Amino acid sequence: MKVVRLAITNFRGIQNAELLFDGHTLFVGSNNVGKSTICEALDLVLSPDRLNRTPPIDEFDFYNARYWTQPPADGEPGSVVPLRIEVVLIQPSAAVMAKCGSHIEFWHTKEHRLIGQGEADLAAAPVSVPCLRLETVGRYDEEEDEFVAKTYFVHSPDAAEGEDRKVVPRPIKREFGFLYLRALRTGSRALSLERGSLLDIILRTKGIRTALWERTIERLRGLDVEADANEIAPVLREIEKRLNRYIALEAPGNATSLHVSELTRDHLRKTMAFFLKLSPDQDQVPFAHAGTGTLNTLVLALLSFIADLKPDNVIFAMEEPEIAVPPPTQRRIAQYLLTKSTQAFVTSHSPFVIERFSPSHTLLLSRNAGTVTAQKISDASGLSEKEFKRFARWGLCECMLGKAAVVVEGLTEFHALPVAAARMEAEEPKLTAGHSLDVLGATFFYADGESNMAKFGKFFKTLKLKTFGFYDYSKRPEKATEALKAAYDVNCEHEYKGFEDLVAREMPVATLWTFLHGLRASEEVNEMGIPEARPDEAAVRKMASVALRQGKGAGWAASLFESCPYDELPPTAMDFLRSVYGALPKPVEIEPDDELGKTTVALRKAVARIGQGLQSGQTVLFLSFSRAAVARVLDAAKMDVSYEHLGLLSVETFHAFFWRLLKPHGYLLGAPRRLSILLPHDEAALRGGIGEEDAQWADWLHAREQLFWEQGRVAFDLFAPKAAELLERCGHLVRLIGAAHPLIIVDEAQDTGTHAWRCVELLAPHAQVLCLADLDQQIYDFLPGVGPERVSEIREALDPFEQDLGSDNGRSPDTEILAFANDILTNRPRGAPYRGVERISYNPKMVNWNQLLRRGIKAIFDAAAASGKEPPKSIAVLADTGRNALGASKALSALGEANKGKAVAHKLHFDE
Repeated sequence: MKVVRLAITNFRGIQNAELLFDGHTLFVGSNNVGKSTICEALDLVLSPDRLNRTPPIDEFDFYNARYWTQPPADGEPGSVVPLRIEVVLIQPSAAVMAKCGSHIEFWHTKEHRLIGQGEADLAAAPVSVPCLRLETVGRYDEEEDEFVAKTYFVHSPDAAEGEDRKVVPRPIKREFGFLYLRALRTGSRALSLERGSLLDIILRTKGIRTALWERTIERLRGLDVEADANEIAPVLREIEKRLNRYIALEAPGNATSLHVSELTRDHLRKTMAFFLKLSPDQDQVPFAHAGTGTLNTLVLALLSFIADLKPDNVIFAMEEPEIAVPPPTQRRIAQYLLTKSTQAFVTSHSPFVIERFSPSHTLLLSRNAGTVTAQKISDASGLSEKEFKRFARWGLCECMLGKAAVVVEGLTEFHALPVAAARMEAEEPKLTAGHSLDVLGATFFYADGESNMAKFGKFFKTLKLKTFGFYDYSKRPEKATEALKAAYDVNCEHEYKGFEDLVAREMPVATLWTFLHGLRASEEVNEMGIPEARPDEAAVRKMASVALRQGKGAGWAASLFESCPYDELPPTAMDFLRSVYGALPKPVEIEPDDELGKTTVALRKAVARIGQGLQSGQTVLFLSFSRAAVARVLDAAKMDVSYEHLGLLSVETFHAFFWRLLKPHGYLLGAPRRLSILLPHDEAALRGGIGEEDAQWADWLHAREQLFWEQGRVAFDLFAPKAAELLERCGHLVRLIGAAHPLIIVDEAQDTGTHAWRCVELLAPHAQVLCLADLDQQIYDFLPGVGPERVSEIREALDPFEQDLGSDNGRSPDTEILAFANDILTNRPRGAPYRGVERISYNPKMVNWNQLLRRGIKAIFDAAAASGKEPPKSIAVLADTGRNALGASKALSALGEANKGKAVAHKLHFDE
């Protein structure tokens, strides 16, 4: 049996898809394109055990979690939005044909469709083959408030009256022989005896019904744990005595005992473990303690066992078989799937797996607005199967998985241009937006000669990739010239006969001589006869060209590009790279709209960066000053950031971040390896009342330093300067932090002190920095080193893209609320009314908070009603002191005789 068609509607990340298969199939495509969803869809229809879960599906198995639409009016029923997955299986086995004869239809092998009404003449070989059409329908049952899913025979002529279609029973599904192995990261679902594990499938397939459970339970029941641990028995007896005070324990003998499990089959299935011995000097260990590669190989062994037990029909779906196994094993896994299974569905990013599948069996997936489509690699004209296999490991697979291909003619430029692009990323941030070509989806590809340039350009363009060609000047026929122009979106034929000549002619002669002199000193090219003294310019350029040709494989051009000043790189190559960057769409920058503040804009930026893909262990770092500010950011994040992305957002105070640096690495400065925090009250006790105005203050600062060097005790005021010193002196640490946090958001950047700002400045070359600043809201400007000059320093150090939100007020347009707030913060009220702001006067010495607040709340609701607006969903009450905030809370809670009226639900917050 084989799957020839799969149709998906409203399932997970796929709104619509219809895919055709012709035997073994390899799915390739970028992350989140739908490869795993396709495998999950096949599992939902074909697996005998998948629908036995409780519940079989959940909210997020529906596209965008849309499983139900709200009724148009109260009291009316809602509308259920089902998910549907249809599979067409051709050439059912004899057993399936015998059991499902009335459900058999016929599949036209050439036209890839079902034989329809009135086409009886086509229902014969070789035009068509028998097939089964199955559909799994999942939906929300509003009456039972649960999710249900069942698999049906689409063609059900013998369905009972009142039945639409007949349900496919589990024994029939077992005949399909479908096995789905998700990404191999643990062996828990393979090497245990839990229901549905591979080991359980083997036992069930072999028809083994042992007395294992009965005998094991009996032996465990007779195991006396107390006999081997005498000290436990008195404790159990004491428990019995105390329990007997409340519950009569009338059973003879001991009423309590210990057992090693619950003595049930299900619990034993979960606790029974597979052990193995990995080397002669090692005892057996649980499988989970083996290496990941060993686990994956063990799983493969079990799969081969299952395939041998079902030689007539096995359909495998396997995700990323390359994880944690070396290339030879990857090839063996792929070869095994292709030779031992009836049909295999595989997802992979590995060239060693991809090369084993022919282009006609390799589907490149793409998605557009929820619709997933597939294209056979063989349909991308230009490459033969032999050429595909030859170049698969040369970057062809990597290009296919990206968005653009930069095709170069020679090996020298293949090594050198990526180095130039990396330097451009750092040196020209306005052009590159701080993104590498890798992040933008562009991959360099070596065509191995000019004759292949048009061929590969055409191949990549047919796959709907952006194409960029960079090749040498040559006199070629007009037809060949036109083919090259047609193959590339950006077509660069430079004026030199070789890239080596381009470099030798366009780079300064002094730089070239430094490069040659370095080669001479390294004794790598003695046969070239590079002289000790520098010859004339023509000789230097000629020697450089020859050296670069000789060092194609050694990457000498790349070394030259790395070591020379940026402005001395060859202009022709750099202009080509600028055109590449200019043609590639950059990740969407979050433009502030009428409803967004600084924090929300920053969080949207963080979500956008996370959406581009982070490496394992990376997070976006959001730095703020106080725990209250961190809590505010986290509250905003929970509203704006999905649960999946929230775990990739690290929100910390500056002090927490500095401590995270100092605790493991502070010893590098000379302090002890174990550091501890000198808490403020302990610091005050040690200081003995000495203040900054006292003559002994300098002595205390020295003593505080000594506490750090000698005892490893770190006062809060030392966090920032010590962290800055650590980053200043330890280049590895700076790069590690930049690698861990590709985007760093600095909240209230205008308030960063000298040392905190120095830390940000040091990290800026290694990560993208987003600063949020407001000079009208400086909170810590009373501290040394904090002042309005910080924003100027940010501009000078980062040369950032700036977005001024100062005049934006989308939350309350056509009002002067923003002006009122700024005047209050600066203590400069203008003495005249503000549009959109109402005032209620009161005597602060005789304030009745209850009356004031309730009058204010009523005024807000009355104003909304008068303007025809919806009543506010929430109201903020700001108080200038903690005492006043508490008084307002008591009034709203109707606590005390003076606070009469209905209690108003609210939350009380104190800022630091």
